[in-house]
Amino acid sequence: MDLSNSSPGSIASTSSTPLSGVNIYPLKLCFPFETEKRIDCPLSITNITDRYVNYWVVPQFPNMYTPCKHELVNEIRTGTNNLDPMSTGSFNVTMLEQQQPPLDAGMFEIVMIAMGSRSDLKKLKSSIGDEPKIDGELLKRVEEVGGEVHTAMLRAVISLPSEGGVAPKVSSAYQILRSCRVT
Repeated sequence: MDLSNSSPGSIASTSSTPLSGVNIYPLKLCFPFETEKRIDCPLSITNITDRYVNYWVVPQFPNMYTPCKHELVNEIRTGTNNLDPMSTGSFNVTMLEQQQPPLDAGMFEIVMIAMGSRSDLKKLKSSIGDEPKIDGELLKRVEEVGGEVHTAMLRAVISLPSEGGVAPKVSSAYQILRSCRVT
């Protein structure tokens, strides 16, 4: 699927209706560069629809990144890329060790297939496999079983130590609430 005309952060659709209710965060993946170190950037996809969503994260430069390992929040299942209604999937996108900062960190295409039921999604997955070729044939197959295909493009950027690029500190909700308490 060629989305070279899609703007980063927007969700495109092959269906007549957009997939509202699926949120992707962040829309720009920032990798704070360090020589010869793997660099993680967290990514979350939230499904607040009543549909079942299967998704794939496809890097423009696959040799620069490790395959994404997915976890469902509250029901940790590593290796899955299914989102039930009202669920969130979160994982790290990991840039492999580099001797120098890449001139172009590339784009990431998020391909999402929305189905009306879990059984419809299972039928589709059994006919296309776990890592299908994302092309016109896939779109045709999805439409045949009543699904919709939606895509989003995310830009990856490199921040250099000289630019003050520091990896964000992840805090728990408890720490954030405690620090915001009025005394």
